Amino acid sequence: MTVRSLLGPVCLLSLAACAAAASNPPLAAPAAAAVPAPAPAGASARPSSTPAPRPAPTATTREATSTPASSCPTVEAAACGGATLKYAGEVRTILERRCFSCHANDGIAADEHDLSKFTVAHAQRTEIAAMMKECAMPPKGAPPLPGEERRTLLSWAECGAPP
Repeated sequence: MTVRSLLGPVCLLSLAACAAAASNPPLAAPAAAAVPAPAPAGASARPSSTPAPRPAPTATTREATSTPASSCPTVEAAACGGATLKYAGEVRTILERRCFSCHANDGIAADEHDLSKFTVAHAQRTEIAAMMKECAMPPKGAPPLPGEERRTLLSWAECGAPP
């Protein structure tokens, strides 16, 4: 199962935006937004507060923005039931050190993925697990997470993501 099938294009674009901002120079200039045609008479128009659908990422989005596979060995989650990893402990410490520059406060991906908030991290635990399994984070250009930190985040996410 791939990150794209788990998360869909909206999540990937946010993560890709984080990755693109972290690398210099940007991978590509943003495409100009298409202006939708006016709705036919009698048809209900989309409310202005609803964002237009985003285009699907290209097949190379993950490859251009993720940690190279050669520097990201496969990790498996620890068995659930042993010592319980908690967000407030080791998990938040890793996220602070490795992720908060993009995924907290005014970071480029904080609007949709503010991992400084337990409720957000808990709700996105499936995404976090997928990112760790597929080495999709941190973005290209950032130092890769050591295997033990990736294992800790993966284990926390797959074992219920306790506070």
